[in-house]
Amino acid sequence: MKLVRYHEAAETELLNAVGYLKLQKRALGKRFLAEIRRAESAIGRFPEASKEIRPGIRKHVLRKFR
Repeated sequence: MKLVRYHEAAETELLNAVGYLKLQKRALGKRFLAEIRRAESAIGRFPEASKEIRPGIRKHVLRKFR
């Protein structure tokens, strides 16, 4: 499995989004973070399944989370 790494700005944006969603409804933030972790796992296992937008950088669209 490949290691999934975030650009520092992307990691900050992710943490801010989780915090915002938790303020709206605690369970919402948890569900969002769980979906992020599922995506990280999928990317780590099958990196070529995500579109490469720049050399070494891949984009993965999240499924809806509930």
